[in-house]
Amino acid sequence: MAGYRTFNIRKRISFLIIFSIFLSLVIMGRLFYLQIVKHDYYTAVAQDQYYKNSDLPAKRGEIYVKDNYADSGKSKIAMNNINDELFADPVMVDNKEEASEKISSIIGLSKEEVLDKLNHPSSPRYVKIKEGLSMEEEAQIKEINLNGLRIAPRPSRYWPEKALMAQVIGFVNKTGTAQYGVEQAFDSILKGKPGKLKAERDAMGTIIATGNNVLIKPVDGDSLVLTIDKNVQATTEEILKNSVEKHGADSGSVLVMDPNTGGIIAMASYFLNEPELDLNNYYEIEDYRFFDNLNLRQYEPGSVFKVITMAAGLDSGKIKPEDTFNDSQYIVVGGNKIYNADRKKHGTVSMSYILEQSLNLGTAYIQGKLGEEDFFNYLTKTFGFGMKTGIEFDFEDGGKVYGPNEVNDHTYATMSFGQSIAVTPLQMSSAVSVIANGGNLVRPKIIESFMRQGIKEEKKETEIIKRAISEEAAKEVTKMMINTIEKGHGKQAKVSGYKVAGKTGTAQVPVPGGYDPNKTIGSFVGFAPATNPRFVIYTKIDNPKDVEWAESSAAPVFHDVLENLLMYYNIPPDDN
Repeated sequence: MAGYRTFNIRKRISFLIIFSIFLSLVIMGRLFYLQIVKHDYYTAVAQDQYYKNSDLPAKRGEIYVKDNYADSGKSKIAMNNINDELFADPVMVDNKEEASEKISSIIGLSKEEVLDKLNHPSSPRYVKIKEGLSMEEEAQIKEINLNGLRIAPRPSRYWPEKALMAQVIGFVNKTGTAQYGVEQAFDSILKGKPGKLKAERDAMGTIIATGNNVLIKPVDGDSLVLTIDKNVQATTEEILKNSVEKHGADSGSVLVMDPNTGGIIAMASYFLNEPELDLNNYYEIEDYRFFDNLNLRQYEPGSVFKVITMAAGLDSGKIKPEDTFNDSQYIVVGGNKIYNADRKKHGTVSMSYILEQSLNLGTAYIQGKLGEEDFFNYLTKTFGFGMKTGIEFDFEDGGKVYGPNEVNDHTYATMSFGQSIAVTPLQMSSAVSVIANGGNLVRPKIIESFMRQGIKEEKKETEIIKRAISEEAAKEVTKMMINTIEKGHGKQAKVSGYKVAGKTGTAQVPVPGGYDPNKTIGSFVGFAPATNPRFVIYTKIDNPKDVEWAESSAAPVFHDVLENLLMYYNIPPDDN
């Protein structure tokens, strides 16, 4: 019996020893896991408890536009503002019913809305009651002195001109995300770089002022000065709006450019029945079509394109100003007949007459003299069609120019008068600027200068891409465009006392299998003063319901915009 007891004791001791060894191994393994494997994790947790990490927001750069009436020559179109927000800690609110009644009487929400927020907070200790408190509301909230309420400032974007040039500016939403226009295109420059604060804190979570704190200061964003003039833009938008509504058109656009620098002076788009909007209330917008910049959208331009064909023909030497052309009512190309818009036979006519009377047969003749390969090269390599202009917006359309091997001869002939080719108003303005400035292709731009750190102004230089056509060719096309205003279809664009160069275009709207017989797009492009051009203006009215020809839709818009420009910039009349 004694031997059995001795064996049993030894067995228990062995079990305890083995269990102790196993337990020790488990503990050692756990310690190895915590101290070695998870060392970095728990160090970070301890650091997070011991230190407070905070992002320090950078101040967003502001956006300026030119303004002849301002002392500084510019005005803010997008700026920073501070909005006060009302928060509540539902746990700390003593009587939610009573608090809801008092709060609602001040901030314009119903008692039920406030009570619902307090009873169903977004987090246990946080709920936003209202943003954008007025000074009066803020004072009254402080006066009622309820527990659990807090007013906190929040930086926000503010657009003092509300809807002015909204398609150009865009907006920044509540999360700080830039959308549309300059705000989006230049977001990386405007938003700056946030800073960091890593601060020691005590056991109560309070930052220790003399602790081992690390501060990386934020770098504020740069501000921008646009080439657009605020007052020209406002008047241009009003003229365009009136025209679209007068003609019951679907939409319209106007672009004003300096042909010598490429600077955009005005860029307006308008849609019929567009609601009165305020960029500061962008979240109320239901139709974001409002932000589509029509000057960057491609379409078939129609007869305004004839000035490009004429310029290419004259520059190549394949035609001369004194040449004549026999208009025989129609021609057959690739088995298809091509007519003039008026379906008339004009007989022997001059090159200038081709533009004055907008003869399709005349520009088809010029394209034939050039040949398809040379014509294609002039359109793409000389004038830059079929590709983006390189303006600072990266969301412009590139247009479409078919290569000689992509389409038949008939299509190429129609391209000469603006069919079977897609361009944007910006591309057309850039190409016509070549004629206006004496032959140089200049990169369009919307940025006049950068204001680094809000102080140092860094001007963006004019970029002359290349000599596109000869000065002589540019002069000859200018003369023909002046004659088009004086003698042809552009009379309604004329401004008394000034030489104006221009060309109308009434384009058909392509649909599968042909063109819509019930829709047209009226365009007008021109520049003035023709003797020393300051402005290239492109106007477009989409599908006017009461008139058919661009002379009655787009040309009057050109006239009104130009007349305002001449007055605003105090440009004296021509001597004659």
